[in-house]
Amino acid sequence: MELHADFNHALVCRKIGCRHGRFMTISPFSYHPVPLDPRHTLFIIPISAIAASFVLRDFLFQNKKSITLALILAATSIAAYFAKESVFYGLFLPAFALILAYSMVNRITKMRTMFLVLFAVILAVTPYRFFVYSRYNVRYNLQKEIVLEHFVQTKENAVVFTDPMQANVGNYYLEFDTTGHCKFVNYVTLSDTNCNPQVQKYLFLNFHTQFYSNTLNKKPFFAKNIDSTYTLVFENKKHGIYMYKIPKVIIPEISGYKMAESKNDFEVRHENWTYNENNRETEMHFSGKYSSRLEEFSATFRLPLDSAIQLGVERIFIKCNLHFLCANKAGFSLVFVVENESGSQFWEGKNIDNEIRVLEKWNHTKFETVIDARKITPGSVLKVYVWNPQKGLAYIDDFEIQVYGLK
Repeated sequence: MELHADFNHALVCRKIGCRHGRFMTISPFSYHPVPLDPRHTLFIIPISAIAASFVLRDFLFQNKKSITLALILAATSIAAYFAKESVFYGLFLPAFALILAYSMVNRITKMRTMFLVLFAVILAVTPYRFFVYSRYNVRYNLQKEIVLEHFVQTKENAVVFTDPMQANVGNYYLEFDTTGHCKFVNYVTLSDTNCNPQVQKYLFLNFHTQFYSNTLNKKPFFAKNIDSTYTLVFENKKHGIYMYKIPKVIIPEISGYKMAESKNDFEVRHENWTYNENNRETEMHFSGKYSSRLEEFSATFRLPLDSAIQLGVERIFIKCNLHFLCANKAGFSLVFVVENESGSQFWEGKNIDNEIRVLEKWNHTKFETVIDARKITPGSVLKVYVWNPQKGLAYIDDFEIQVYGLK
């Protein structure tokens, strides 16, 4: 598997002319690219800090490295200005100014002490901003108090459907007691086994835990579409916290009418799909022998919706699974369209770039959307495809679509 993965990586590098040096040796016979996720390179920070301390010591006590420090901070400040202005103004620009000013004065003991104090203050500004933001906007203590008051301390037999991070935090407060009165369930991986009709059910929406678990756009059908039968138990609009008592959990895959289901693996022609045969690739594939190379528009799934209108379907639920490989983040979107000869009646694009975990390797993503079928006119067609506006090099495979109608 490792050799196969390295072979695939080499193929992509050859096709895009890759000339980078992001690698680390893991054996005499192969290499492994360092992932672009910053968490995989955090170990560099303490090592760099130790090395930087010697440079700072030489600068303060031996009058060395002035030009080197000034040039490094100038270059870093320029990069920070274009990357994130708040960091530029709050950290790198003041640090550069301090280094430059200290280089121009006599380095007596008082000046050295003043430099160290100011340098420490500059370094403390950015983490202080995080502390202030957390205290007034996140309010962890408030979030904890809400969970304890409404779920943990009530002793009510209940299932709380929420995002994965909030579910983990809630179960932590319950001391991970799986036999207790309350259970927090990750609604992203929800199944019908979580829906015991004899237990009170709650929907708990917390903006901050949804944001940090990257599930703001992955809420399931019953969490995204607040039904009139839901009872609002608690809300805090400032912090984006909402709690609903719900009579039942609507899962389209169980209670809906299946209108279509298709998985395009690009091995053979599949019904309801249109694509250019010349875009099939044998060098890069997630499964089987073929994948599809992206142009501006990918293979397109098409489904006529007249039958749904005739059956009185009120909402159409669409669920997509997709494997993709790309050389860079080029503004990829998964697009849902409903249109007829008169024009488009529905258009929604889901950003795929945010789902890229590792470049030049196969990634997986899934998206869901809901369409109001009552607004669809006769002769309309549902289309689902990947839009690649910058025509970046990318491949897709195992493009799966499920469509359900709900009355």
